[in-house]
Amino acid sequence: MQKRTVALRFAGLTLLLDFLAFTPVAALAAPQITITPRQGPNSTLFVVTGVGFNANTTYYLRIVSQNGQTQINFDDASTQSDADGVLLAGFSFGDAVPAGSYVASIATAETGGTVVASTNFSLSGASGAPSGPDIVITPSQGRGGDTFILTGTGFAPNTTYTLRV
Repeated sequence: MQKRTVALRFAGLTLLLDFLAFTPVAALAAPQITITPRQGPNSTLFVVTGVGFNANTTYYLRIVSQNGQTQINFDDASTQSDADGVLLAGFSFGDAVPAGSYVASIATAETGGTVVASTNFSLSGASGAPSGPDIVITPSQGRGGDTFILTGTGFAPNTTYTLRV
């Protein structure tokens, strides 16, 4: 076990993390995803973070309203997991997408296939209030040795923040 400090930069956000590094002892039981922010207007950059996926594998992002009436189509819905089975995907919406509750899913095929993991979020519409800073941890729980990914959005650009765990 060793203490490490890591500076993470993503979309103008810098986080300095102090953590204890452990050697992983077991893989996650199933892939898990989170989304940040969990609500916002159409212009918001929504970021899906996933852990526990097969390494170096292509998956597909699907967005569907919770009532099933609105399905969002992307020009390219594919996303790739890295060598550690971590997946990152970002998206925003045009003004025509209606406000409401949506489900973001990661699937094995663009249509059909198996949905591997899902999470909910809310869209406040084209003129909705912007979301504030938001941080999620993926997965939301785990055992000692599991990999946890911290994703943050909505922070002031070019600003250094300190996260204490």
